[in-house]
Amino acid sequence: MDVLCQAKLGHGKTAVFMLAMLQQLEPVDREVSIIILCHTRQDSCPELLCDKNGCPLIIVATPYWLNALVGDKVLDTKNVKHFTLDECDKMLEQLSQSQATSNVFACPHII
Repeated sequence: MDVLCQAKLGHGKTAVFMLAMLQQLEPVDREVSIIILCHTRQDSCPELLCDKNGCPLIIVATPYWLNALVGDKVLDTKNVKHFTLDECDKMLEQLSQSQATSNVFACPHII
């Protein structure tokens, strides 16, 4: 299911999609289930919730960081159930971020 969430700044869009994804989360050991792309490093973090083996269930990253993880074969994306672009308008404003975001969509297991 594809969802587009649009509202003014500060109206809880991020909280809404996070709660919806967490409600549907069915953790599988050693598999990332959710990837959230954000436009700044300040909004990202290496992991939010880990399984008992220390594997992150949720990855929040910039397009550059996600490209690096996938390119270095540190992150396997074939079992990702949810993929979210947070503030995608800001990600696509800058040409360099736009290219990095395009590279993410070129990854066959993400879409």
